[in-house]
Amino acid sequence: MAAGERSVIDATRFARPRVDSWWVVTFRAYRKDRFAVIAAVVLLVIIVLVAAAPIVSPFDPYEADPSIRIMGLGTQGHWLGLDGQGRDVLSRVIWGGRVSLPLAVAPVMIAMVLSMSLALVAGYYGGIIGNVLMRVIDVLFAFPTVVLAIVIAAFLGNGYASVLVAVTIVLLAPMTRVAYIAVREQTGQDFVDAARAVGASPFRIMFVHLAPNSFPSVLVYSSTLVGLMVVFVAGLSFLGLGLQPPTADWGLMVSEGRQVLGVAPHVATVPGIAIGIAALCFNLIGDGLRYALDPRVRNIA
Repeated sequence: MAAGERSVIDATRFARPRVDSWWVVTFRAYRKDRFAVIAAVVLLVIIVLVAAAPIVSPFDPYEADPSIRIMGLGTQGHWLGLDGQGRDVLSRVIWGGRVSLPLAVAPVMIAMVLSMSLALVAGYYGGIIGNVLMRVIDVLFAFPTVVLAIVIAAFLGNGYASVLVAVTIVLLAPMTRVAYIAVREQTGQDFVDAARAVGASPFRIMFVHLAPNSFPSVLVYSSTLVGLMVVFVAGLSFLGLGLQPPTADWGLMVSEGRQVLGVAPHVATVPGIAIGIAALCFNLIGDGLRYALDPRVRNIA
């Protein structure tokens, strides 16, 4: 065997195997769940339609024509009919997504950041600091979720900001508990002791070492809450505690539609279907992320 060939063989023998990145592994695991992939595509289409509402909506969502109010599907080019004030239902559903979807996603993201920060401090330091923080969180657990949200929203008044704050506070307790458990599981690991041994600061240990290893559990749990929040926020608007008329909002549209439910069921049914589809998509995506991000679930599957 020639020397050149021998060197090539030796080089390939000791070559390090290729290791896929975390993103590649996660994507490959996620795409195995067909329902999660379909849900992601459907949700992407919804987001594109909502973002392009000024272009794709056939009519002005606030322009009313009382002469054709509560007319059915296909009336004078109104594909999904008109509501009790004579406004195009399809246009209001598209524009309503610009309010309902952010109000479902934003509180989850804010609560995720806050809960992760609280859990890192409580989980790393423990002792009195950890006990005080977690007892405050336990106080929030003492109140029923719906009642707490209604009280906060009623206290702050109607509007976008009040709903955002109310839902964020409601989510803070369960998400902090999940994050705290994940952080405590990582605190006793060898890599944390090694970081302390080399003189790493508490801030670096918490946000460079603990946070990346604890965050997947929080992300999986958070993704399962978004679908619930779509329904939850719509429920607040239905009760009159969210945005007020004439704002295009899915929950508010269902509330307005119940007044004409007997003669024009499409007014409440169409936004109700939109709420159901969005919630289902978020739930399926959450299930897909749980499978993709949790090694224990992947190994069982």
